[in-house]
Amino acid sequence: MKTFIYGLYSSDSKIRYIGKSDDPKKRLRRHLQQVNDSKTHKNSWIKKQLSENKGTNNIQDNLKINYLSYDDVKNWIVLQNIKTTSKNWKLLNLPNFIPRRPERYYKKRGWISWSDFLSDNNRISNLDKKKFKNNI
Repeated sequence: MKTFIYGLYSSDSKIRYIGKSDDPKKRLRRHLQQVNDSKTHKNSWIKKQLSENKGTNNIQDNLKINYLSYDDVKNWIVLQNIKTTSKNWKLLNLPNFIPRRPERYYKKRGWISWSDFLSDNNRISNLDKKKFKNNI
């Protein structure tokens, strides 16, 4: 199992917290659940971020995870023969290197649209498939 080093960043891109986890998404949920457990600096900061974002979990956008690039994820979708809609995407059991909200994560990293992201037009050649599989 991979272990990730992650950071929680403020809206001005300053690192506010660094942690280590085998499952960063699960750890983020625990961070969010623990904000009322004690009055630590971290919990107070998270609570403030949540209140400034009117209770949404936008703080998770600041969780840095080693996701594949936009093009590599599209290739991975083809290799896994995933046929789904944008509505069903979040129901898939995705590995840690694939974002659950790709439209948000890749917004400034090449995102075009859900139809482009999930399109079969992104087929890769057999030679490229072997090379791609060996790199993951």
